[in-house]
Amino acid sequence: MALAPTQTQASQERLVIATRAEPNSLDPQYSITGTNQATAMHMFETLLKRDENLRIGPGLATVFRPIDAYRWEVVLREDVRFHDGSPLTAKDVAFSLERASRVPFSPASFAPRVKMIERIDILDAHRLYLVTREP
Repeated sequence: MALAPTQTQASQERLVIATRAEPNSLDPQYSITGTNQATAMHMFETLLKRDENLRIGPGLATVFRPIDAYRWEVVLREDVRFHDGSPLTAKDVAFSLERASRVPFSPASFAPRVKMIERIDILDAHRLYLVTREP
């Protein structure tokens, strides 16, 4: 078997994260427990994040605004790439949000955090609507 060469050489650097306990998964959606999330925050980025004053600001999303009582528009940064060089798209975000409620064997599911989303409408490569069940 032969493998195609990657665009960049793999780094020999190690990532060391000190936590009070070992995470039970590196899957960022496996568990909302403190240790898992403390570890995930060093490896994954969120759509939105809080600044030093706890105000919500942009993360992967540059825009996150209500369109009407049931729809929220999300516009993604266009400069985001995965580790393999492929771009982050609205399809990737939709997949992640849809997957969050059905991660197998999760001891502390993300389902309550996404249960208000009825559906996700992909508008283009970097825009989507989150359609909620109620206002």
